[in-house]
Amino acid sequence: MNHLIKKRSLSRQVMATEASALIIALLLMGFLVVLGLGMSKIIVDSIRVESNVVDAGKSYFAAEAGIERGLYYHENNLSGFEIEESFNFRAQNQAQATYKIIAQEERVPCLHRPEEWRSLGLQESVSWSLFRWDENLGRVEIKDFDLAYFVDRSEAQFKGVNGNVLRWKILGIRGGATQSISGILPYDSGMSPNHLEESDDANFYEGQSGGTFFNDPHYPIIQFLENHQFNTLILTNVVELANQADPLVQLPELNELKIQLSVPEKTACEYALIEGNGILGGALQSLDVQVQRDSALPVYDFALYQTE
Repeated sequence: MNHLIKKRSLSRQVMATEASALIIALLLMGFLVVLGLGMSKIIVDSIRVESNVVDAGKSYFAAEAGIERGLYYHENNLSGFEIEESFNFRAQNQAQATYKIIAQEERVPCLHRPEEWRSLGLQESVSWSLFRWDENLGRVEIKDFDLAYFVDRSEAQFKGVNGNVLRWKILGIRGGATQSISGILPYDSGMSPNHLEESDDANFYEGQSGGTFFNDPHYPIIQFLENHQFNTLILTNVVELANQADPLVQLPELNELKIQLSVPEKTACEYALIEGNGILGGALQSLDVQVQRDSALPVYDFALYQTE
């Protein structure tokens, strides 16, 4: 009887031990499954992150490729060349690349520039094209314009400016020859800003045989624009510090010109905006650059400035 009781007790202990081992095994298996799933998630996430990093790098280089192609087309076309819609192409790294050129506005400085008025320091010159490129029409000549300018003096007692402040010239081509019309302008602080328009008159120098020049001091600007092509407006700040009576205003920073060109239709921007995008997988990279057109320099042996 005692032997039977001992045998049953031993059997129960074995069963309890087996049950405990089974529970431990199940817990261990559950732990290993959870650990495996966690490790798998970490590995998958790492692969995904690495893939995204690679795609982001390829997208960045594709965006750079878009910028480079935009720069190429901008530099090898007329002023104001732009692409209205984004142009798409496939880069060598299989990323989708797009670029867009914005180079025309109704106002210069154009809207993508941070400043509303172009600053012109002492003796600084800038040239703006009075023509633009149109995809359907080709070259479009600008015949109507309004140039606004003022001397940037913030203090009211310093607003009076003595002497001339702005020298301007328009270079144009007619019959294979470069000709010019030019003038020099004072500044009236009582009607700031001052204006130069196509309806004004100016000095027109026309070359004659034998190396001489014919001068018409009251030649309409609009007539010059209508008779010439590839017209370019050149502006120079000619404020003379010595002419300013108050010594307090004989400082370069108090004699900067602010200039702005407005036209009824679009004209070429001084700075073109080129936007590039690269897309691969879920990665998108965007870049933009602003590039200034080459300036047209005055040639004094055949296109003269008015000096007084």
